[in-house]
Amino acid sequence: MVLKKQSVFFSVQNLYDDNHRDLLIAVNLALQARSMLRRDVDYIIEDGRIKLVDEFTGRIVEDRKWQNGLQAAVEAKEGLVVQSEGRILNSISLQHLMNCYPKISGMTGTAQHAAEEFANFYGLGVTVIPPHKPCQRIDHPDRILTHKAAKVKAIIEEVEKVHQTGRPILIGTLTVKESEELQAEMQRHGIPSTVLNAKNNELEAAIIEQAGMPGAVTISTNMAGRGTDIMLGGREQRSKQAIVAAGGLHIIGTNRHENLRIDYQLRGRAGRQGDPGSSQFIISMEDDLMTRYRLKSLLPEQLRNLRQDEPIRHATITRSIAQAQRIIEAQLYEIRLNVHQYAHFIEKQRIIFFNRRQDIFLSEETRLKEYNLFQHDLLWSHYMNDIAALREGIHWQRMAGKNPLQEFYKSSDAMFRQLMEDLEDKLRDPGSINVSELEVKRPSSTWTYLVNDNPFKNPLALMLGSIGHQVDLLAGPLMMVMKMFGWPKRKD
Repeated sequence: MVLKKQSVFFSVQNLYDDNHRDLLIAVNLALQARSMLRRDVDYIIEDGRIKLVDEFTGRIVEDRKWQNGLQAAVEAKEGLVVQSEGRILNSISLQHLMNCYPKISGMTGTAQHAAEEFANFYGLGVTVIPPHKPCQRIDHPDRILTHKAAKVKAIIEEVEKVHQTGRPILIGTLTVKESEELQAEMQRHGIPSTVLNAKNNELEAAIIEQAGMPGAVTISTNMAGRGTDIMLGGREQRSKQAIVAAGGLHIIGTNRHENLRIDYQLRGRAGRQGDPGSSQFIISMEDDLMTRYRLKSLLPEQLRNLRQDEPIRHATITRSIAQAQRIIEAQLYEIRLNVHQYAHFIEKQRIIFFNRRQDIFLSEETRLKEYNLFQHDLLWSHYMNDIAALREGIHWQRMAGKNPLQEFYKSSDAMFRQLMEDLEDKLRDPGSINVSELEVKRPSSTWTYLVNDNPFKNPLALMLGSIGHQVDLLAGPLMMVMKMFGWPKRKD
């Protein structure tokens, strides 16, 4: 029925005919933009432009775009001016960029949880430094509700109870939209609150400074308090003793996350530097994590269709959610490892190519030097875009019973050999090119994307016996630093 409507709307007999390939791609991009990417969740609109929100930090990421036309589809969906996508001039993964430094190190309170990843991607060990003062934070067991309305009611009741004691409260939400909806609910119940999210991140310092004041209620995405302490009693700490006596900062988490480190980081906002504090996750079986991975199917059958205002009291649920989070984390790690394997092969080619270019760059000035550099940059740009196209469709190799990674290696190796042959031909016969006209401008932007060579099934979905959540167009684990430029159309 849908295909018939599409064919009638676009006046074509068969949308899947090779002659309508560009139209089919445009339709698929429009569907993704309309159904899978959500305003105030995956992105916000600011100054007439789409700005992507980092799902791990809750912050706007400048100069990050979706690729292959998806950015333009979202801009069209929101009625904005469609920006030029440009062309890729060069790329490097953040892992490889970091490894260009002679020494790398870092410090975070959740490093131990990612020790395997630090070792495999960066060759770094993790050392745990004991806290200067013992942690006094009390982490309460999760309160799990059957549906979202019951969860919101439970959150309001929790805030009202704690608010009466004068303790400051920090509520961690999953999205910009959820933080604003929860603030509206607080207003309906007469509870004053402050929101911190990607829309007002310029106010972060001022909001965090007040978040530790007596009776303060702060609603925030993941960005709140990252890299800084919420000081009990504010900067002057005049009311600190009264807040300490009342129990310190209270954390309420409204969702569990795919990445357990985010949950730990939210809990860690309370009980800093030996201060007292507490944390409580209040979640529902309708939350994003539960529905995205269909976690209800992991529960006993008698618990799957419950609908009540009281929390579910069954040890199986807590264990099942914790188990699912571990499986999801393992799955996401495998995806990052998979992406790294794709990027590592191209990185080896990049080093070979740019070592050659560097030799030319450092050579004596000649009439053809600029021409040689221009040809290196031009052909490499074409190659980067060809590789992006290869990577975009590599998952179809799995449908043919082949290993996508091995097929990617074979295809990109053949393409690289052809690149080097084309370069030799260009440098051998410069023709009548006017070297003075070869001027290349190189503004840059940062894109983030995931490579998924199997978008039809993932490990967790196989376990659940369902298609599950697809991750091939989500921004997150791998960033590619890409120099962009609007090249003229390639002439074959």
